[in-house]
Amino acid sequence: MAAVRRTLSSGTDPQQAIQDLLTAVTDLAEAHGIAARIPTEDTPAADTPEPDVTECITEPVPSDSRSVPAKDEQEEMTAETTALPRSRQLPRPIGRTEMVDLDTVRMERSSDFEQTRRWIVLCGAGENVRLIGYLDSGGTKAKKWQALGPMLTRVSGGPCRTKQDALLRLLDPHVPRR
Repeated sequence: MAAVRRTLSSGTDPQQAIQDLLTAVTDLAEAHGIAARIPTEDTPAADTPEPDVTECITEPVPSDSRSVPAKDEQEEMTAETTALPRSRQLPRPIGRTEMVDLDTVRMERSSDFEQTRRWIVLCGAGENVRLIGYLDSGGTKAKKWQALGPMLTRVSGGPCRTKQDALLRLLDPHVPRR
């Protein structure tokens, strides 16, 4: 397999490497007692009769109905999203290079806090609320805290001993240097 990959990446004719790979597969199948016959250029595949299709077992679906959910399903989805309180709808994540006003930073419990012990870190006010990341204790009342970015990627340098240390690590790239 590595020989085929090298041949393909070098831009040369891969036929010999593919032939070697097919030979190796045939030898391996024979060694394990598997009756596998791999067709090559020299030995074409035997004509195996395919079963005839006797009837269609699927029903045709109009092309426009595939992407639109059923009306009941659509109402249910709308009810779920509008029923959430505004504070539980996650705002837009902050950019990597965006700076944060420390006076607007706040932490809220996640909606599944009892199971995950995860805090949501937000900044801004009103319509300008942005998601900075999360503070995670690993689902237990542990003494280790991990700072997670907006896409739940670990922030380097963790885990931290305290929630405050993890918060500082999460905010570090977003605070202007003096």
